[in-house]
Amino acid sequence: MKSGRPSSRNGSRRSASVPGSTTSCDPEGPPPAPGVDLERREDRFLVHPKDVREVEARLQGIARLVPYPETPVTRTVYFGDRVRGLPWSFTVKGRAYVRDRLGGRWEISGEDAFDLLELKRTLHVRGRACARQAPEECVGPPRQPRGSPFPDRTQEVYELLTLLGEGLPDRDKEKRRTGRIRLAEILELLHDPDGRPGARRRNPGQGPLPEPIRGLLVEHLSRAPGLRWEPIVGTEYARKHFVDPGPKGAATFRATLDERIAYYSFQPERACATPDKNAGRFVGLAVGPEEAARLEVKVSRTGAPAELVDAVDRLVGEFLLFPVPSKKYRALSLRGRHLIERAVLVNEVPAVVLEARLPERGWSLRDGSAPADLVRFLAGGGPFRLLGEEPVLVEDHASEVVGSRGSLYLRIARDEVLLEAPPEVETAREATVLVAPAAPVVRLPVESHLDFLSVLPVEFERTRSLYRRSSGFLVAAAKSRRVFLVSLAQVKCGEDPGSGEKYVGVRYVGRVPPTRKIGRLRRVKKDLLRLCQHLGEWKSGSSAELE
Repeated sequence: MKSGRPSSRNGSRRSASVPGSTTSCDPEGPPPAPGVDLERREDRFLVHPKDVREVEARLQGIARLVPYPETPVTRTVYFGDRVRGLPWSFTVKGRAYVRDRLGGRWEISGEDAFDLLELKRTLHVRGRACARQAPEECVGPPRQPRGSPFPDRTQEVYELLTLLGEGLPDRDKEKRRTGRIRLAEILELLHDPDGRPGARRRNPGQGPLPEPIRGLLVEHLSRAPGLRWEPIVGTEYARKHFVDPGPKGAATFRATLDERIAYYSFQPERACATPDKNAGRFVGLAVGPEEAARLEVKVSRTGAPAELVDAVDRLVGEFLLFPVPSKKYRALSLRGRHLIERAVLVNEVPAVVLEARLPERGWSLRDGSAPADLVRFLAGGGPFRLLGEEPVLVEDHASEVVGSRGSLYLRIARDEVLLEAPPEVETAREATVLVAPAAPVVRLPVESHLDFLSVLPVEFERTRSLYRRSSGFLVAAAKSRRVFLVSLAQVKCGEDPGSGEKYVGVRYVGRVPPTRKIGRLRRVKKDLLRLCQHLGEWKSGSSAELE
């Protein structure tokens, strides 16, 4: 059964994946024409829940809806390494188009098939702009929303969200796709894209691997050798496609509206020594839904209709759509929270968040070597050890606008506006210690663009955009059994790629049971500083590769 979905490369896409099927699209199709499936600009926005239907109706008025009634649900699995995470600026994902949604957990095994394997890489990073081709051509904020009770605040909030967008750099993307492919074949390719004749012969289906795809794999995988590839996170959502209503269609412009997004974190059901057809099963546990929808706009660098892009820019401004990074980063953040929650720890100081920061020592998160070095150091014995049988990377990605209102901090993050008391800052010999209240002073939910206008404080100052990413591991003190999250964090401020800071963060998350007392801040802080002193001996690059 065919889905009827057109593909920019190989004609029509196949139907939903079926375990054991080896049917494939022809891998030796014609070379792709320039369009949104090659070098393009991508913008992503949250659409607040109460605005989704109106935004959808507006999209249908400016672009052509392409329906896929047989396969309305999209499932995507992202591949990476449990210790090093997902590759930097290079995404490997399997995608399936299905009729029905998952009923609970998501299980996949070696014989399960995907409709396609997609490789996407970042070509260039530019200054931020709107969806059109040149920053100087960006249209300003649109007309006031009809009937808005806040006519003089729309411009102000629009400028704030534009500021937020500066923290998400403008990237040119390129992607390549195969045809239908089984999970076992994907793992074989990732572990050995060019080492054996079989790697070229097996996929997709029974045909040879197209040279552009094989070359892209070899190029990027050689930069990060030794990765143990497996499914890391997954997403499931209902997607609606909108394309240029003119004759060029999706070749120059495509917008997608994703709703009812569910995120999954994968763990192997049993160890998988070799990525063959008998590969072990992977179980995906639901780690969180997303109430808001997502609008993703993909525009060719050449040939996009200016009037269509202008209309999308006005839509973004009128509904105050919130700029966000990719769904994979949201999935990784939710996976990180899930890994901490399932550790089942007792929080001895529930009223505060206790964190320490050490200056960075020349590491980078780009190739995954710094987390691997940190694991090697922490596994070397001493007063602290990695929690659990095997280290698993805990990631967090956040994009927000921060400022101040009087003595309080203002934070605009996704679907809420927060007012928070500033932390107490203590400077110790080992590190800088921050003690912050666990709960904000005020938490203001945002369910529509009108909520955004009503809940945002009238007076605030010193606003700037922040994009923060961190990668770390749970570490336990051998004697006290107190557990800390040790993270390598990078914070980018605004549009300047050289702005921001890098540091090693150490945050207390709880204590392994049993424990009978809480409120022991002094003792917890003592363990925190001991761990900081221990980490002072680590320097990235001094450890060998993980075996």
